[in-house]
Amino acid sequence: MAYTKQEHIQKAQETLGLRACLDHAKDGAIGWSITMLFYSALHYVEAYFTAVRGFGCKHHFSRATEIQNDPRISSLFPDYRLLENLSREARYDITTFNAGDLRCAQRCFDTIKSAIEALI
Repeated sequence: MAYTKQEHIQKAQETLGLRACLDHAKDGAIGWSITMLFYSALHYVEAYFTAVRGFGCKHHFSRATEIQNDPRISSLFPDYRLLENLSREARYDITTFNAGDLRCAQRCFDTIKSAIEALI
């Protein structure tokens, strides 16, 4: 099923709203917060692809390739990749994240969100 630009934006905002409920002082919360930032960024990228190209990506690999190959958003790839990697670490590895990691992830997300909003 294909989703609309607005549906992707709404999903990103829902995820950010749930993220705001996390208590970052609790064990594991920072990792999940980073993961939520990544998935919000993913939905902003999908909103862009849907709005500008008329299609989205179903897989992480194809999405990464499309980001790198699109001259309007290729500069976002390092931020996107870092968020994706941090999210993967949070989900699959036994990594302890700290407030600095969260600030870094937030900066990456903010960069992606701002750039995408300017394009759509």
